[in-house]
Amino acid sequence: MKTTQLEVALSGYLDFRRNLIVPNVTYIKSVLEFEVDLLCVTNAGYASGYELKVSRSDLRADFKKSRHKAGGHWNPYRSLKHFYYVVRREDEDIALDLVPEKFGVITFHTYDSHGVNLIGFNHVRKASLLSNYKWTTEQMLALGKLAAMRIPSLKARIIE
Repeated sequence: MKTTQLEVALSGYLDFRRNLIVPNVTYIKSVLEFEVDLLCVTNAGYASGYELKVSRSDLRADFKKSRHKAGGHWNPYRSLKHFYYVVRREDEDIALDLVPEKFGVITFHTYDSHGVNLIGFNHVRKASLLSNYKWTTEQMLALGKLAAMRIPSLKARIIE
């Protein structure tokens, strides 16, 4: 399973027709100060982050990042209503041990439906409320611009 396949499937699951969903968001000035694999902002302006883990070693390595060791006044999750880890179904037990209680855990698995490989999701642990921060129209526009800027390079890869 490649992360890109998981991004596409999760975007569909989160309903990209109703929500602003952008993969690989590294920084949005004064709103998001760390990299998130998938960011979903609702029409009401509430954001949730999704960290995608396609291997057990990737899951373990994530907890060495500075945002998990943050102390003092820095709260990297202050602009997110919820934060989830999305892991393989076979990694559910280790995820429940490693992932802090405040974060949700969603598992994924692949299955065959009439000869088509699909990805299914299961909410294993609900995420706690991290903040009631509401993104402004300007902040959502900046995120939308980031998504739109990626379209030409993605299309260029397709036609190569």
